[in-house]
Amino acid sequence: MEAKLGPLFVVDPSSRWHRQVVQLTLSDDRLVAIDPCDAPTHVYLMPGAVDFQAWTSYPQKPHETPQQLAKLAQQSGFTDVLLGGWEGWYEPETLAQLRQALKESPVRFHLLASWAQPDGTLAPLESLRAEGAFGWALPPLWPVPWRSLYQALPYLRYLGGPILLLPYWEGLPGEVGVPEAEELALAGWQGLPPEAELLALHIIAALHHREGGPVVVGPLTTSQGYQLSQSLSLPRFTAVPYLVASAEKLLTYDAFWKVHPPLRPASDQATLQAATMQREWVGLASGHIQLPLEEKQCEWATAKPGQATWPYALPLVWEALKTRYPEKWGLSRLVEVWAHQPRRFLGLPPVRVEVGAPLAFTLVRLYETPRPLPPPWEGFASTLEVVGLLTRSSDADSLQSRIL
Repeated sequence: MEAKLGPLFVVDPSSRWHRQVVQLTLSDDRLVAIDPCDAPTHVYLMPGAVDFQAWTSYPQKPHETPQQLAKLAQQSGFTDVLLGGWEGWYEPETLAQLRQALKESPVRFHLLASWAQPDGTLAPLESLRAEGAFGWALPPLWPVPWRSLYQALPYLRYLGGPILLLPYWEGLPGEVGVPEAEELALAGWQGLPPEAELLALHIIAALHHREGGPVVVGPLTTSQGYQLSQSLSLPRFTAVPYLVASAEKLLTYDAFWKVHPPLRPASDQATLQAATMQREWVGLASGHIQLPLEEKQCEWATAKPGQATWPYALPLVWEALKTRYPEKWGLSRLVEVWAHQPRRFLGLPPVRVEVGAPLAFTLVRLYETPRPLPPPWEGFASTLEVVGLLTRSSDADSLQSRIL
């Protein structure tokens, strides 16, 4: 049964319909016809956005179900999400359980298994791959087991899938970053110095160039780290918190801004935004993690690092870049960095606005003036609003009511 949807303004530089207002005809979860339309609209149709890295505490903590996670990702405007386990997914049974729980989701979740176990030994990599591991990533709060990484890289190259590595080097015993030094962070200390990121990048590059594999480093947080990753020819990404905020937020004593790696000075934030503008990343990550309330709504010293960026990742990044580059930043660049570039790097099926294409699109609305965002993002505003996802023909009725 066919369904109609429109009018929509197409933003897809890879499509001949780019920058045209159209009416879509949908059937069997595909675009079966695209017709020009003269009606005015403020709703834009884009290839589906890809979240390069998000996290969940499931199944170790019961505060978030897979269904809740899928709904929030859908509200965020992501058709594809690279999802990792905040507590680590190193048991094949966990991936099998998640894959089953998420199979009906309109969002495609690509699961990132932990290539090491908490004690630093290698996880059962072949079994994890057989149970649906798309790629590999360790939880951000785990120290990197460098010896195991040396052993794992050739094996992971053989198994396939991207290897996402956080370039973070632990210093002296007991000095493992913000969780162990909260009072220093509040005094203006921003975690380990930038050299910690640089050291880790050098080690990763040496291992990568020796052992190979589709290694990608991130989220990068410093100017020096970004420049070094360029010189070392390492694929790289950054995350929403470091694009929209700087270390000045630490002075608010608000545990919401306790993240890992920690926020950096405004000069680093400006460099990361410039790299986004220049499309220097293979993708952008929300870095989203919804922690239990008791782990965030408490004093800084006892709060856990991590930040919920869904469902406002797209509006936040849009406004941060639009504020810094009002004449240059636009939806075409957003589509390139959030949709086309990550799909190319990850080998995901391309998404274009063309007849016959499967439905995997993000719809957004633009306003003339910024609208305030709700808590916990009070104080932020954006002219961009996510309208919804178009991934099934049955989405047309509900979306049509929102775009008129």
